Amino acid sequence: IKKEPVKKEPDKLKLKKKNSFAKFIIGTFIALLIGVLLAITLIPALFLPEDVEIPDVKDMTYESAVTLLASKGLKISDPKEIFDDEVAEGKVVKTSPNIGETVKENSSITIYKSKGKKSNEMEDLKGFQYNTIKSRLQDDYRSVTTHFIESDEREGEIIDQSPNVGAEVVPSETDLNVWISKGASTITLRDLKGWSRKDVETYA
Repeated sequence: IKKEPVKKEPDKLKLKKKNSFAKFIIGTFIALLIGVLLAITLIPALFLPEDVEIPDVKDMTYESAVTLLASKGLKISDPKEIFDDEVAEGKVVKTSPNIGETVKENSSITIYKSKGKKSNEMEDLKGFQYNTIKSRLQDDYRSVTTHFIESDEREGEIIDQSPNVGAEVVPSETDLNVWISKGASTITLRDLKGWSRKDVETYA
C-alpha cells in the first residue's frame, strides 16, 4: 500500500493564521482596557452621591426648611437655637454648611433656629432725673409714657416705673411707663389778719 505524501501548508496560510490570532489578542486587550476605563470612570459615578446646592431657607419656619432640605436628599441634624435681632422666633437664621454651598447628597445639614431678640433684665430707673435720660429711653424702648404726680421727692425725679425692675424685657419691644415727681404739693395760705381764733380753727 502506498502512503500518500503529507501535504505541507503553504507559508502564506501559516502567516495568515498567526496574524488573525495576534489581532484577536490585541482586540481582546483593547476591549479589556476599555472595560477597565469604564469601570474606573463611568460605573462609580452611577453609585456616587450627586452634588446638591443648599437652598435658601432663611426666614422659613423650621418645619418648612426641614421639608425642603429633605426633598433635596439632605439629612437634618439636631437644630441649634440662637438669638437674632432680625429673624423672628422659630424661623431659620442660617444653616451649616452655609446656604448656597454645594454638598454631596445625604450630607448632614444643621439648621440654626431663631430664639428671637435677646431679653435683658429691666433696669432700675428710680432716682434718675427724667430729663437727663429722656433721649436714651426714647431710643431704647418702643414707647415711653410719662405720669407726673405730687411727691416729696425732687421735682423731675423718676419715682416709679413699669415694667418693674428685674423683669425680662426686650427693650425695643417694650412700652415703658415712668412716674415723675412734681415735687411736694404747696398750700397757699390766706391772709388771716383780723380773724378770730374760732374763724382760724374753722378755716384750718
